[in-house]
Amino acid sequence: MRLCLHVRARNSLGRIVGVIARALSHRRQVIYLGLDEWEHVGGCSGLIHSNDPFGIAQAERRSIFTLLSRGAKTVYCIYRQYVFCLLDSRAMPATEKETAMSHPHYATALIAGAGSGISASLARLFAAQGLKTALAARDAEKLRPLVAETGAVAFSADASDPAQVRQLFEDATHAIGEPDIVVYNASGRLRGPLVELDPVAVADALRVSAFGGFLVGQEAARRHLARPVERRGAILFTGASASVKGYPRSAPFAMGKFALRGLAQSMARELAPQGIHVAHFVIDGAVRSAARVEPADKPDSTLDPDAIAATYWQILQQPRNAWSWEVELRPWVENF
Repeated sequence: MRLCLHVRARNSLGRIVGVIARALSHRRQVIYLGLDEWEHVGGCSGLIHSNDPFGIAQAERRSIFTLLSRGAKTVYCIYRQYVFCLLDSRAMPATEKETAMSHPHYATALIAGAGSGISASLARLFAAQGLKTALAARDAEKLRPLVAETGAVAFSADASDPAQVRQLFEDATHAIGEPDIVVYNASGRLRGPLVELDPVAVADALRVSAFGGFLVGQEAARRHLARPVERRGAILFTGASASVKGYPRSAPFAMGKFALRGLAQSMARELAPQGIHVAHFVIDGAVRSAARVEPADKPDSTLDPDAIAATYWQILQQPRNAWSWEVELRPWVENF
């Protein structure tokens, strides 16, 4: 792999020689270019910052892959007063290009059905990973603290309304760019004896849990398929215990979650061969929250939303030669 050294400022020859010698010690070819040459590549395709360009951290490697996946021919790195050409894809062997393209590269995310639990943990994780994030809920006002904490943008939208879903994607794209990751986290909960359930309320619950997932997944798929295959992203669905087993007095929730799981499986089989990672998460247990405090005598007996979010991120990092379409998460003490 070629490494080009560009000098942006005049420095002592000793420091320049030291950097070149260090590069050579790592068995990389170094080509010295003067300030004029750097000015000619001022429109370079990609630029990242690093504390040590010879020990590129995982996050910086992801940045390199992201830039390559978006069509960058070269990737430059700022290190102190130097600018390095870290990667020149025009000179990369086909196998190296394929390796780069087989790994995920995400810069933006949209979470539909955002609130204070799993979705809030996801928003914090995405912010920590440097992703621009958009949040959506029927009542966007409730998201103000999370927006202030994460730097995300929030929109009001009813995920069960086709027109509002289309507008949500338009607004999110205008604010953060086309979402690389789309998470559907909304659900409609309705409990009660079967014979006493209100059909209208049941229909509304199904619209949120299942039909909303279809609308958001469909719009996400349309937009991803319009991209080059190497730039297509991921669509994630949040399920529950009710995705795989029905409980008494909880028929509407089970109906909606069973349908959402079927949607996710169908989408995964259809869209994975087209470069879109679709995954469904069975959250099989109680999720810890301010309202559901974990008993002191039963440590780790509830699901930590931050740990759930970390699992979402792990799935997102899977190379496309080994994608998961479903993951089930449950506390170690669960016995049902």
